[in-house]
Amino acid sequence: MYSLAYGMMVQVLRQLGYSGEFHADVTPHAALKEGGRVVLVVRNGSVISCHIFDKHGQKLYHDAEAQRLLPTFGILNWKLAPAHSTRTANPVTPPVAPSLQRNMNPITPPTMPTVKSDANPITPPMMPTVRPVEPVARERRFVPHRLQVSESQVRSWSALERSVFFLADGVRSTEQIATLLSRPPATIEQIINQLEASGAIRQS
Repeated sequence: MYSLAYGMMVQVLRQLGYSGEFHADVTPHAALKEGGRVVLVVRNGSVISCHIFDKHGQKLYHDAEAQRLLPTFGILNWKLAPAHSTRTANPVTPPVAPSLQRNMNPITPPTMPTVKSDANPITPPMMPTVRPVEPVARERRFVPHRLQVSESQVRSWSALERSVFFLADGVRSTEQIATLLSRPPATIEQIINQLEASGAIRQS
């Protein structure tokens, strides 16, 4: 399961090259007064169809119209539907909901490539008085790199931990990841430190 806004979910799907059908429940919203469900059909990382249903399974929006509305829903919990319920010709039907409830296992992402970094740790200059402010300021500018981990290790993480891991691409800073996930930087820093201690992330 991924807890991401629609725009970031599209980036993750493209990066990992997923194919399948992804579902997300929507809480009551201006466009969905009683809530509903989003269904994305993805092929090789590209979204080929997008539909929004109300809670009764009635289709309200599709494709371009749905994609314009999705960013207003904020962060959603996306789940991969079982393979047998994915329909390419007619990808979204109301009966999908029961099959989704029977399959609540988290998404198993592919093993990520090892990210190598030859950067040497920065040695702070000698100061007459040791002040903790400078190291903390430097740490906030670190850029996390994800490393190779086992699938079982990824499955043991929370949805937020998985999201941080996949966004740690060696380009985004801690602050950028926090902004994308709409979480406080301190929360993201804590997760990055935990992932670093487990050998899943390296900071440079």
